[in-house]
Amino acid sequence: MTEMTCLRCHAAMEVGYLLDRGDGDAGKVANWVSDPPERRWYGLRTKGHENLAVVAYRCGACGYVELRAPMPPTAP
Repeated sequence: MTEMTCLRCHAAMEVGYLLDRGDGDAGKVANWVSDPPERRWYGLRTKGHENLAVVAYRCGACGYVELRAPMPPTAP
C-alpha cells in the first residue's frame, strides 16, 4: 500500500478505521454498501449489495480525515 498524503496540507496520513457502536456492539467496523438503503422491519437490507470495509486516513498535522472503501485484493 502506498503512503497517503493529506490533500489539504500534504503531510503524511495514518491509517485507521471507524468503529461502529450500533446496537451496543463495539466490535464492528463501518462498511460502505452499494445502492440506496432498503429499509426492512429489522433494519437495513444488505444482502445482494456490494459491501466493503471503510478505511479511514487521518492527517497527523491538520486532523483532516479521508474515507476510502478499497476493493479487496483478487486471488491470482
